Amino acid sequence: MIRNLLKGITGEYEINRVVGAIGAATYIVCANVFVAWDVFYRGAHFDITAYCLAFPGGLGVAVGSIAGAVALKDTAVTKARQQGGSDV
Repeated sequence: MIRNLLKGITGEYEINRVVGAIGAATYIVCANVFVAWDVFYRGAHFDITAYCLAFPGGLGVAVGSIAGAVALKDTAVTKARQQGGSDV
């Protein structure tokens, strides 16, 4: 099932989807690691309100950018096929 999420309308893996998935996973892990490092190593106070406001916003930007890039590419492929162009 996860593998199908990374495939485009051509049935092959798409670079936008693969790089986007890796980038979003990296954001999820690293954002929490940096918060944990700041709290446990540096002794900073953990502010749950700031965390809950910042983390979903950053994740939304990452996912929205991925979705936009994939949508633009899929639209371009569809238009090219309708005009009789070669596979993109």
